[in-house]
Amino acid sequence: MGSNKRPHAKPRRPQAAARSRRPPRQPSIADLAHTVVRGGRELLALDDPLDAEAWASAMMGTFYKIDAPFEAREELDARLWPEVVRRAEARADAAGLAVLEALSAVADAALATDVRAAAVRLRSAGIAAPSWAADLGTGRTRASVAVHLY
Repeated sequence: MGSNKRPHAKPRRPQAAARSRRPPRQPSIADLAHTVVRGGRELLALDDPLDAEAWASAMMGTFYKIDAPFEAREELDARLWPEVVRRAEARADAAGLAVLEALSAVADAALATDVRAAAVRLRSAGIAAPSWAADLGTGRTRASVAVHLY
């Protein structure tokens, strides 16, 4: 019967093989900041301030002492967190404010000042803080002790 070949067709180049030869693109500071801020949506489902602090600590810890030269780590630290603050504030929504509130509890003094200022601007614009925000950093814990008298 007939041939399965297409007349006048260009030979197909295996695209997967061509793509695999290119090294993967390294994420930019903007890419990393976007990922952190996008994760703020999960903060809205939390009701415990300790969980929010743990989230922020995990985010910051992810980029602490990465396997890179010292200068690269310093540059990442100097550029990433201000970009996260800028992007979270630019969202101008509850998730962005949640990111700022959580980061304010674990950031170093210099960054925390910028984070808190951005959070104040969002709250002043009418965005409600998460229910756990007022209890951040208070260290409130609940414990009970069971005693067996016999």
